Amino acid sequence: MPDRLAQTPTPAQPRCVDSHTDLAAWLAGRWTIDRLFRDRRLRIDGRFLGTGLFVPDGEGLRYDETGTLTFGDHVGPAHQTHLYRFPEPGSALVFFGDGRPFHRLEPIGSVARPRHDCGPDLYRGRVSIRSPNCWIVLWRVRGPRKHLLIASRLRRATAISPPEEGSP
Repeated sequence: MPDRLAQTPTPAQPRCVDSHTDLAAWLAGRWTIDRLFRDRRLRIDGRFLGTGLFVPDGEGLRYDETGTLTFGDHVGPAHQTHLYRFPEPGSALVFFGDGRPFHRLEPIGSVARPRHDCGPDLYRGRVSIRSPNCWIVLWRVRGPRKHLLIASRLRRATAISPPEEGSP
């Protein structure tokens, strides 16, 4: 189920983010989110549908995500905030809304492989830039407390066109 969102991009897909890209400028704006969850320990699937908004906050970008979470019998509102700081144009340090470190986002070509130690549990990520207007985030979580697969597809709410061949 979540694996269908995380298919590996083919070489023919555009490379729109690399170490020379202004990652903050690329992320800025509103994104629609479709996120699938599979809790392998509890054998429960879930889904989050919502929007994410990256806005300047004076130190980088603030990311606010809001939507509806369905997880087992639960259906209700969900929200999370992350702070993105950009030590170089092509990479970001990502923090939780309260300032705790989360992970480093550093796409090489069109793929990044972040990781996050959450106490005894380990989050291993794969971020695939599919086009200027779409990216996929896959987290595999393993540890004594969690056994999850989380797959998200983010699409730019207002699509931007890729540059035409031969244009600067």
